[in-house]
Amino acid sequence: MLTRVRQLLVLTWKPALIGAITLFAAVFLLFAHLGTNPAQLSPNEVSSLSTAQRLGSIASNPVNSPFYLPEHYLMRLSAHSITMDRLLPAVYGLITLILFFGILKFWDDATTALIGVVLMGTSAWFLNTVRLATPDVLMLAILALLACGLWLKHTFKRNLVMLFCGVAAALSLYIPGLIWFVIGGVIWQRRTVLHELKRTRLWGRIIALSGFIVLAAPFILASSRHVTTLLFGLGLPLKWPDTPQLLKNLIHIPESIFYKTQPNPTRWLGTLPLLDVFEDAMFLLGIYVLWSYRELSRTRILTAIAIVSIVLITLGGEVSYSILIPLVYVTITAGILYLWQAWASVFPRNPVAKGVGIALITLAIILSCNYQLRRYFVAWTSSPTTKAVFNRTAEIFDTISR
Repeated sequence: MLTRVRQLLVLTWKPALIGAITLFAAVFLLFAHLGTNPAQLSPNEVSSLSTAQRLGSIASNPVNSPFYLPEHYLMRLSAHSITMDRLLPAVYGLITLILFFGILKFWDDATTALIGVVLMGTSAWFLNTVRLATPDVLMLAILALLACGLWLKHTFKRNLVMLFCGVAAALSLYIPGLIWFVIGGVIWQRRTVLHELKRTRLWGRIIALSGFIVLAAPFILASSRHVTTLLFGLGLPLKWPDTPQLLKNLIHIPESIFYKTQPNPTRWLGTLPLLDVFEDAMFLLGIYVLWSYRELSRTRILTAIAIVSIVLITLGGEVSYSILIPLVYVTITAGILYLWQAWASVFPRNPVAKGVGIALITLAIILSCNYQLRRYFVAWTSSPTTKAVFNRTAEIFDTISR
């Protein structure tokens, strides 16, 4: 017995240590100085928190209720705390990183997954999304749907996965645009879904269906009363944009990623692009890699998600750029992995060359992470424009009963 324990410790202590350090770093980045970075609230946060305080408003328009309902009870428990107001998105951010690691590890290996998590977790784009008290963080739930799809296809615990898939499908109704991915996934994998349903026990199907109906009922009822609720849930605009505006919205997507963003001090710094130079290069290389392996199911899944996401963003509804974050960093990670494999294939048996390659790629990742962290924690927070926008205190909620 002691021998087995000793062998287990020898095999697992390094991965366990690396995992513990990564988790600690993620928790620190997501939760440190939540109430002071920035020190006050933005108009968007005030609007979101005001909605969260009124259960009647949530009931009449339950879109984004996975943010508003937990936030409502957190605000009732806390006393005028900006830290508590921003706690829920940070928790969702941590769950996102865990899901992201699991998906990348399933597709590749733990090292690749760790690289992806480090890059996405230190990204100013990601941190701006998960450290503000707005429902925009719910866009990252696309990873939960992807995880459910992979779990459904590769598990023997069908009763449990059917329950989770039913819950995820129902909750997707409340997050703008996500229901399209559920519908598309079911249509695409209809044979697999039907096959798994047949292999699931009757009580498992009943519980999953019951859970879906109970959770989906408030959205269906609200949508029957107000068509705007249905449009918000579908991620569609209330007023259809004209062709020039559609083209403009479409062009802004790659422009924001590579060249410059539209001024929005509540979300990012000036007009700097969302990615840095290293990430730009790895993203383009990753697109090449995915195209080279376009027959793989993962490439088809990512392509389908990207197309639907871009269409919804172009239409100008409630779907934001944040839905692209996981897709972008999966692609960047694929580019880094391909770069390392190409280097290793040139010097397959030269340990010095191998060490140099590892050192160069590691240095590039460190420099990229350092740039992104300084951009978020130093430059964006200290910017006069940011300070001018984040000018509301939590005391403005004194007039509303918590």
